Amino acid sequence: MRQQRAGRQSQSSPKKSLPFRAAGRSYCLGATLSLLSAQVMAAKPASFYDMGYAIPQAINPVGDVLVGVDTRGAFRWTPASGYTRLKLGPLAPIYTSMIPMGVSADGDTIIGSATSVDDRRDAFIWTRESGKWTSIGSLNGGTLTIPRGINYAGDVVVGEAEDGHDRLKWAAFRWTRSGGIESLGYLNGGWLSQATAVNAAGDVIVGDANNGPGNRVPRVAFRWTREGGMQSLGSLHGPQGLSRATAVNAAGNVVAGYSAQSDNEGWQAFRWTQQTGMKSLGNLNGGLESWASGINASGDVIVGTAYDGATENNQPRAFRWTRDGGMQSVEQWLSAAGVKISDDMHTYGATAVNGDGTIVTGRLQSGDAFIARVPINQPNTPAPEPGLIGIRDYLNSLYAMGGESKLPLQEQRMVLHGAHGSPLQNLLIQGQKFVRANGDTGQTGSADTRLRRNSGEIGVGYGVTPTLQLQLAVGRTDSRQQLPWNGSARHSGTYVLPELVWQSIPDLFVSVSGYYNHGNADIRRGYSNAGLASSSTGTTNSATSSLRLRFDMRNALRLGAVDISPYASITWSRMKMNDYREQGGPFPAEFDARTMHDRILRLGTSATLITRQDIEIDGSAEIGYRINEMPRINVSGTIPGLGNFSISGADTERRIWPRIGLGLTSPLRQGMLSAMLNATKREGHVGYWLASAYSVHF
Repeated sequence: MRQQRAGRQSQSSPKKSLPFRAAGRSYCLGATLSLLSAQVMAAKPASFYDMGYAIPQAINPVGDVLVGVDTRGAFRWTPASGYTRLKLGPLAPIYTSMIPMGVSADGDTIIGSATSVDDRRDAFIWTRESGKWTSIGSLNGGTLTIPRGINYAGDVVVGEAEDGHDRLKWAAFRWTRSGGIESLGYLNGGWLSQATAVNAAGDVIVGDANNGPGNRVPRVAFRWTREGGMQSLGSLHGPQGLSRATAVNAAGNVVAGYSAQSDNEGWQAFRWTQQTGMKSLGNLNGGLESWASGINASGDVIVGTAYDGATENNQPRAFRWTRDGGMQSVEQWLSAAGVKISDDMHTYGATAVNGDGTIVTGRLQSGDAFIARVPINQPNTPAPEPGLIGIRDYLNSLYAMGGESKLPLQEQRMVLHGAHGSPLQNLLIQGQKFVRANGDTGQTGSADTRLRRNSGEIGVGYGVTPTLQLQLAVGRTDSRQQLPWNGSARHSGTYVLPELVWQSIPDLFVSVSGYYNHGNADIRRGYSNAGLASSSTGTTNSATSSLRLRFDMRNALRLGAVDISPYASITWSRMKMNDYREQGGPFPAEFDARTMHDRILRLGTSATLITRQDIEIDGSAEIGYRINEMPRINVSGTIPGLGNFSISGADTERRIWPRIGLGLTSPLRQGMLSAMLNATKREGHVGYWLASAYSVHF
């Protein structure tokens, strides 16, 4: 079932090319979120992240180690340690670049392909223990060696290499630590073979090779074992047909790929076993061609790309094939599980499938990567809802949680520098007391991420000595923010604010203010599910503590009837938001606890003009400066069933920012009423709030 929504995604026209090819052990998808959050981490910071130039090359089966290349070269990434640069080291004078091509199951062994200054291509292996790249050698002194896959243990590497004894030949190879590079040979006297994937144990290798001598012989898929050597898997179209093997299951007894009558047309995805031989997977709703690119651990689920005959002009779609259900588009697979799909969302192709075949990843027509899931119900274990997420949108929704973590700190700033932003307003003589009610209200942000904040408190003060007074306030805060995809966040808390004001020398006042807020957050994180709005909800607690030291020089300067009082303050803050687990929706997340520290210096001046009616006109202007680095909040956690994610917060706040305020103070009955409107531009939008107070001295 499909539904229309506003805002069409861009669509790409079908291309007459092989859309996707799986690399190495394609039967294990692992935690694709780990891979894709690394893409986000490499992007340029913005209000939300866009995909930047980072090319993931491989991910280990567990899903907690990713290798790839970006603008700075090769990298290894884990959620725990983040980026590790896989530097060329001593190879740098000879080689210009290194591209990781595969990673072992434990993530501690990586294979890479390096290009030299004289255009050699050589294969290297990196281990976590050594921390350096080591050549795996060449085939009889050949100048081109390209690794394609690595097994679970990291002790078998496969690929293709130029044969130094006959440079007109390219051979598939298998490398081991003990035996080095060995050629897997050729088919029927041919001159070219290449290995594309290896099974878990490293004893079954698949690829394709010329099926005989000469340039006009067809290339066909092969399967290699130590006992049987290289064996042709044939084709779907007889001796003259073509075929390519792209994936092999964990045991090595099921192979997937594609076959055609000629190089230009007629490609059909296939599944091969020893018992059945090569069998076509059929077509997608009468479409013309299909290509298999991934296989699950047992070999009974295959994914890839196919032209869909049910679409106008045979558009390419991601497919999922099973023995019982045949070939379905991912959209059909999801619809059968009850997922509503937007008319504007279309898959383009599938690249990999997880071990049990319940998760498929690939690309949308919009260019975004996707993850689709239809969970299997387990006894006594609640299964998540089925669905499909576009990775860019989904990771942006996770990234937005970093902004929600700042809500408690933003409340603290409003209270300390709003209602408590003028310590000279309520000075007491010895033995004098006051009772005061304060409140702040304001908002900031764009129309779709509007943030509204409110606070209110009751406070008392007492003049202990002629130069010392103590104050105490208790209050509540409440913040509400809109989030993309109809999401929202609300944080409310109770705070206590003790304060000391000391007159150290005439007209120099030193104040020390403490702040502690224990709060609760209710968050609805919105995201796209198959192009339509969906959400998951969570609840957590927060604790925010701050200490402010401030110096005010009362009436240091007089300009006509205006008294000028400069001030300076420094504030130390710490906020912690506890971990929590979301409920509901197709892709709920579990978020780790987050902590943020802040040290801010403020320099400013206040101005007071007293009118004949005893009304004060108050003004203030200040510059804020962040002493510590920009406050980045790393959003990390787990997507159940997919794996870990870790996203670094962007530099959304300025290092230096202004604030101005304008207000009035007037006698009212037995007390004084004051109000000041403040405006600042700390982030991308102007924020403003109104601080008001009513106090009675006695």
